[in-house]
Amino acid sequence: MEGDDAFRLRIRLSWYARNTAGSIQAYEYFALSADGAVRDAKAYGPQEDKAISPGHVEVYVLSNDGSGVPGQALLDTVDAALNADFIRPLTDYVVVKAATLIEYAVTATLITGSGPDAQAVMAAAKQAMQHYADSVHRIGVPLSIAGVYKALKQPGVEDVTLTAPLETLDAGTGEATYCTAIPLTTSSASRLGAPRRDYYRLVIAAAERLVAGAGAFCHHGCHAGDDGYGLSERKAGRHALPAAG
Repeated sequence: MEGDDAFRLRIRLSWYARNTAGSIQAYEYFALSADGAVRDAKAYGPQEDKAISPGHVEVYVLSNDGSGVPGQALLDTVDAALNADFIRPLTDYVVVKAATLIEYAVTATLITGSGPDAQAVMAAAKQAMQHYADSVHRIGVPLSIAGVYKALKQPGVEDVTLTAPLETLDAGTGEATYCTAIPLTTSSASRLGAPRRDYYRLVIAAAERLVAGAGAFCHHGCHAGDDGYGLSERKAGRHALPAAG
């Protein structure tokens, strides 16, 4: 069934359908209009792909069903629509093909804080990742690694350790990315935890040395009744000095 986004796209492309010279947008409009099961369609000519011979047009189709690979019946329907006498220019030879899928799985560990429940955070990240994967499940649209990180870093996620994919997946001529699975795990041990603990240990050790040094100074150099910093002497209007020897 055609979604709202696909319908809005056809509305924009409908203006190009008035073109009688066989524009890319016109071919894509008629391909999308051929059947509600068409999720996406992309037309290429010699200028878009040097491997295509002059006078030839290749139209790739992505289906709304399953992984998006269209069946032969849908391809035949689109082919018939594009090769109609009142649509195809006389000098164009149009070939309809199924899109090629670039399959991938998103595998990651979510570093969670002490806020929301870890399972709820993971469910939200998985839903956001699936939404992003669906939004780029189109012909010629890459899967951005930045988009993957953005989708996974939902509220409650301090950091993301991504195992796959590790880089942007580019989609070439007639190609479309397709997410097969989103296996996620969570970890409550922040990667910043250990450095922070080490820092606090150093601060505490330095404070202990400072206190020990002040105590030694008081033992050897302060007058009786002093507090280690000459407070009793300052109260009397005198500055405390260490005793000689």
